Amino acid sequence: MNKIKTKREIRQELDDEIASFLSHGGEIKDVERGASGKEHGANLNHNIPLNQEKQTRTLLLDEVKALDERKQSKTKPGNATPHRPKKRVIYDDFGEPLREVWE
Repeated sequence: MNKIKTKREIRQELDDEIASFLSHGGEIKDVERGASGKEHGANLNHNIPLNQEKQTRTLLLDEVKALDERKQSKTKPGNATPHRPKKRVIYDDFGEPLREVWE
């Protein structure tokens, strides 16, 4: 099982990667807050579908009815298991068992 990294270990790995990047000639530039890598005027919400027709929904009434019918057919008395006899103990007035009767 893999050990879950702690926040300290993750921070140390990031610091090591940054140090390695800088030692190999990399440089970090300051970027204004809120700046985007998208071109100016590009649609930032291109994933949101606009002006599309409303999708029709499929009614599930027939499927639900079929499921209910299957459920009812399993619980019909004709499909039930045969009655098994049960043993019942008959007690006297003082709570002592007298005999056993099968019903």
